[in-house]
Amino acid sequence: MRTSASYGTRRDVLPAALRDAARDPGSGVRVLDAAEDAQRSGESLGRFAAQDGVTLAWPDGPGVARTRWVDDADRVAQVDRSLAARVTGGARVVLVPDNLAVPSVELPVAVLRAHLAAVAEAFAGFWVFSPDDGLLVDCRWDGGLVVGPVPGGRPSPPAR
Repeated sequence: MRTSASYGTRRDVLPAALRDAARDPGSGVRVLDAAEDAQRSGESLGRFAAQDGVTLAWPDGPGVARTRWVDDADRVAQVDRSLAARVTGGARVVLVPDNLAVPSVELPVAVLRAHLAAVAEAFAGFWVFSPDDGLLVDCRWDGGLVVGPVPGGRPSPPAR
């Protein structure tokens, strides 16, 4: 689980388009506070064992796709194809940067897809979690891309 006193202290590292959209309440883009990040991380990243302290140890199983990207253009194209094919059209997703000081962002998948090039430029690695689909995209700094279901299935809806 992602916890740190420095969480969210570097909003300036988020791509400008996402920072700007987060200021507009009608955009559907929202920067998560530390408690929200901890909840979403527990529903996604926290369900995996750590391979080396940072890299998620993905279990083999149905629906897990592993590929490699060769450059940023290929990385953007592969992540975009994965989101288009496996995330429900109107879904909201959570973008989790690989840097804990940069806050996670909840946003419509269409908005993320429109700004994937800026996300790839800003972050060496990142995760995209779709709570509605129980899916995680693990875009690694080393050229690896893993897409698959989160162990344990979809998270429960938030308590009201």
